[in-house]
Amino acid sequence: MLIGIGFLVVALSSFGLNELLSSEDVTIVKDPGTTEMEVITKSEGKIERLTATDATARGQGAAIGTVYRLDDGQVIWIPAEE
Repeated sequence: MLIGIGFLVVALSSFGLNELLSSEDVTIVKDPGTTEMEVITKSEGKIERLTATDATARGQGAAIGTVYRLDDGQVIWIPAEE
C-alpha cells in the first residue's frame, strides 16, 4: 500500500500537479483554448474535473468585465465599472 501511494505521489509530481497534494484550494486549466481543454479544481479536499463540450449556455445576465489575451499569451480580466 505504501509503495502504491509513493507511485501516486511520483506520478503527480512528474505531471506538474504537486498542487493537488497540498491542502490549499487549486484550479488548473489544461490545454486552454483547445477542444481538449480541461479545468481541474480542488476545493475543500474534493477534486473535480470539467471538460469542454459543444453545449451552449442560454439565459440573461449583465456584463461583469472584459477579458484580454496579451501578446505573450497571458489572459487578464478587467472588471466593468458600475
